[in-house]
Amino acid sequence: MSDTLSIYTIFHNPEDAPGMFVTRRFEVVPEGGVPREGWLAASLEEARVGIPPGLALFDRNEEDHPSVVESWI
Repeated sequence: MSDTLSIYTIFHNPEDAPGMFVTRRFEVVPEGGVPREGWLAASLEEARVGIPPGLALFDRNEEDHPSVVESWI
């Protein structure tokens, strides 16, 4: 059994990729979240393409950074 949990978060228009959608995978371990990979996309649909099937969608929380669109766990 793995001690890690992957969370995919989609951002729109982040500072490091203006005008783009960015999907980033984070591994959540006991020490905190660790970014592992990411990809750029021109649309939300394209940003979702690499997210593994079977994950649950979480809409952004009002406390999230404004560039967060959604997360998949």
